[in-house]
Amino acid sequence: MKLPVTVLAFVCASLFIAGCGQSGRDGEFDGFAQCLAASGVTMYGGFQCPHCRQMKKSFGSSWEYVNYVECDPRGPDEQSLRCIDKGIDAYPTWELANGTHVEGAIPLSELSALTGCPLYASDAPATEASTEDNTKVNAAGNALKGGA
Repeated sequence: MKLPVTVLAFVCASLFIAGCGQSGRDGEFDGFAQCLAASGVTMYGGFQCPHCRQMKKSFGSSWEYVNYVECDPRGPDEQSLRCIDKGIDAYPTWELANGTHVEGAIPLSELSALTGCPLYASDAPATEASTEDNTKVNAAGNALKGGA
């Protein structure tokens, strides 16, 4: 009876782990990836690294905007000397704008919190124009109601 319970536990754990990773739909994280790049955030990795592939998959098609440095000398467009100069010894490693290194495949939500880049467009702070527009709308609404 222990074998079925063990197998069931393994299957459940596998499904849980598989569901934990975000996988970006086409263009879903374009703004986030562009913000990372504009902020000077870079991911260092290796083309055969499974955790690096996991990070790339998380971004979906938005990966094209991420600053990426290939550290494996056998990889495409390798920049292994740059990785050595930066002290990169684990993959993936995210280099934040302030020079801090964060190692490992991390959830995009954590990367967002570390960098200040909004994960979704709806997470972005209101711009001055939209704040002014909202003020005008609120003022107009109050005037219609007979308020100030």
